[in-house]
Amino acid sequence: RALNNLIIEMLERGHASCATLLVAAPAADHALRALAAVGIDPGRILLSFAISSQGPGAPWRAVAAHASSLTDRAGRYLSAEKNAAPPPLVHEDILAELAAQFSWMEDRGYRPAGIAGPRYGYDFRGRGLVIDCALEFCARVGVPLRYARRGDPLLAASRYLADRAAGAGEGSGWHANSGTDAEVAAAHARRVERADALGVLLPDDVVFFPPEFPADSYGDLRHAYLSALEECAGPAIQVVFTPAREDSGAGRGEWETRLMRDPSFLRAVARVRCAA
Repeated sequence: RALNNLIIEMLERGHASCATLLVAAPAADHALRALAAVGIDPGRILLSFAISSQGPGAPWRAVAAHASSLTDRAGRYLSAEKNAAPPPLVHEDILAELAAQFSWMEDRGYRPAGIAGPRYGYDFRGRGLVIDCALEFCARVGVPLRYARRGDPLLAASRYLADRAAGAGEGSGWHANSGTDAEVAAAHARRVERADALGVLLPDDVVFFPPEFPADSYGDLRHAYLSALEECAGPAIQVVFTPAREDSGAGRGEWETRLMRDPSFLRAVARVRCAA
């Protein structure tokens, strides 16, 4: 709930233009009540599609009644952290869960303005299949998908690391069980082509560094985002954060929350918007 309140504060102050809702998370109902209480336009809220739990605590439950490749027998999401060999994902299960999450919001008066993700928690299995299912679903319901037209954000993060000759980003990187740089780039091009054929709108650029991206300090993370913004061409640019509570201590989430208020970052975003 504290995270919900922080995000709503960011929306009210104009530091965030939109937010995504994790329907499967425990405080999803609270988020919608809090949004309604302050009159946030429902058109600013997207669905953050999840097929696994995120962070510590009890596993989240799937929203769809039957999605066996995603869940255990109790209907809780499987996690790569707890299951070394989860079963293969099933196309129909992914679509059923996505439809259930979309309907959950729609039934409460917040028809998603788009699909953001896919979102995994710490489980990146089947990333390509989930993205393909999201494209198919977005075409079905007529909403945009947050998937960058100009390049896969994971590939961009890897290239940033390679430029700095840092850790796993050196040479040909491996991306969340999705393949090498060349394979990720080829798969990305196929998905953009398919999105155009299906009429699914995509942003030109998505600036996003996954939670696994190494950052030793706030300065490191800010430099990464500012460098990425310099590469954006627009006109449709989305910068993605996953802020934590301000009292959660130093770390990735706290740094992203701080970055949303950083004058140098806000100036960089304004420059990109003007250039676009």
